[in-house]
Amino acid sequence: MKKILSLMVVTILLLNMCLPCLAEGISWSKASDWALLELEKAKTNDLIPESLNNQDLTKNVSREEFAEIAVKVYEALSYKKAEVPATNPFKDTENPEILKAYNLGITNGTTENTFEPDEILTREQAATMLTRTYMKSFKLEKLPEINIENKFADHNKISGWAVESVYFMASNGIIAGIGNNKFAPTYETEKDISESYGTATREQALLIAVRVVEKFRTTSEDAEKPPVVTDKIENVIDESKENYTIAFIGGSLTEGGSYTWINTVKEMFQEKYPDKNIVIYNAGCGGTTSVLGAVRYGEDVLKFDPDLVFIEFAANDYYLDENTANIYMEAMVRQSLSHKKIPAILFLYAPRPVKEDSDMYGYWKRSVDAKEKVAKRYEIKSINIYDYMLRDYKKML
Repeated sequence: MKKILSLMVVTILLLNMCLPCLAEGISWSKASDWALLELEKAKTNDLIPESLNNQDLTKNVSREEFAEIAVKVYEALSYKKAEVPATNPFKDTENPEILKAYNLGITNGTTENTFEPDEILTREQAATMLTRTYMKSFKLEKLPEINIENKFADHNKISGWAVESVYFMASNGIIAGIGNNKFAPTYETEKDISESYGTATREQALLIAVRVVEKFRTTSEDAEKPPVVTDKIENVIDESKENYTIAFIGGSLTEGGSYTWINTVKEMFQEKYPDKNIVIYNAGCGGTTSVLGAVRYGEDVLKFDPDLVFIEFAANDYYLDENTANIYMEAMVRQSLSHKKIPAILFLYAPRPVKEDSDMYGYWKRSVDAKEKVAKRYEIKSINIYDYMLRDYKKML
């Protein structure tokens, strides 16, 4: 075990994981379990319009509802209230939120005098409206340069007016594809709508609104300055700091590790950085998955402003489907990115010592693969100790 721990810490150091500088009253009648965390964030950031209060958020979002959400995003990013124009060009709506979005240039009508508020929003429309919202919030004439060499398989189905916005949102992790490298920009039939192809649900619309705000919002003093666009978790030395804080969150391996491997990690960091006071917080909770980890991440981890966070849920997430495991691991990363001091993160994959041809290994490997997708997206380092645990387990047999 000592050798494994030594390997873990040496790996951290070799990978340059060094010391860093580093709506009240709104509810819903129905929502998916995977969306609850993001919906609470949307509520906290006042991104849920009154029209969606007590509504079924699993239904497709309309043009009217998304216009209202976009106005909320604009106000959150710009720290300014959107204004209703003096005249209304539309004959089919008097909704002031639609008029605000139109006045800002976030959305247009379907004709010169119609908006069609009840029409189901398409995914390419969502990408375009959010991109315009971003640009209006920071008074940008053009978007930052983006790379669209790796095109979606259905690139030719994306409308010309939406191409730049789709790839801007996709490259920044706001709106992802639907699988098989497809974007599904729009729907063509009633069947497409019923199967949610080319559309977005209300909860999905609120999720991407949260992502935009978390990624791009600056302080009010810098509200008119274009933000630095990055999702990269970085870590650099801060020589002026006396304390270096390491937090651990995971299942029973983490909860029971205070007097074994976690204490060894502390000793190794103390030896490497003798001028620092190494502070440890252990937020491990046996038998829990990344779902609960994401829910308590703010209170049990970020509250302590850690410099480095170990996240270990691979063993307990083995029965979750890939999408769920991916969502909640990413939720912890995005909470870190929106925190006042962004910590460095290390994913730890600790398995049961079973052979590769066993079903248990297959479940665990699926869990690891899901987490590695998140790690790759945010350039997070990870340590997989399967080989070492299995080797040492065999020695004890």
